[in-house]
Amino acid sequence: MRRPDTFSFGVFTDAHITAVDGVSDSPFNVNSYSNTRYQAAIKMMNSLGLDFALNLGDMVHPLPQSPEYITAAKRYFELSSQLNCVHYNIPGNHDIGDKPSKWVPAAQISSKSLEIYESQFGAHYKAFSHMGWRFILLNAELFNSQLSKNSEQKKWFVKELENAEPGRTFVALHYPPFLYSPHEVDHYDNIGNADRIWFLNKIKKYNVAAVLSGHVHNFWLNRFHDTEL
Repeated sequence: MRRPDTFSFGVFTDAHITAVDGVSDSPFNVNSYSNTRYQAAIKMMNSLGLDFALNLGDMVHPLPQSPEYITAAKRYFELSSQLNCVHYNIPGNHDIGDKPSKWVPAAQISSKSLEIYESQFGAHYKAFSHMGWRFILLNAELFNSQLSKNSEQKKWFVKELENAEPGRTFVALHYPPFLYSPHEVDHYDNIGNADRIWFLNKIKKYNVAAVLSGHVHNFWLNRFHDTEL
């Protein structure tokens, strides 16, 4: 039996839901199983008695420019209705566009893709509190972009950190800040500089307990000063 001052929450990511069950335009056959795999994951989460769950992005596989995007988003919510606790979404690169880079394989985040995302999933960054803890959910794809929303999110993020109790904050975003080193080069699976260093400095300054990320389709555990990644 849990103590009354404790709680549990689930973290899941990269469901890659497709518009039609069993059908994917991906060259990797594994993606044709996305919808049934997500249903199996929901059954597992439903057995855990979670207070809530966080989805760290790539809810759907089609990109915002795809004619299948809206249908896939609707299918995502149909499947998610089976989850027996509230869950919160943040965008992945499939949901809203790739991070700014000269070499990313898909269309980058744009004002238009933001608009399409919000029409289906709502706010692309948000925060909430639970039993004395603050959960800050960010749009990682905005970092290093020239969009005005990038500076708006950064100002909002700092204000959230300033108002939170030190050591009692979780931050969630799709891209990990880094995989091997805070000083590694920009690649497909991290946040590029200069915003990576800016972000890491903030989580250090405000003593964030942990940063939760998706995207890499594997389990990684790092530490940056007192913060677990």
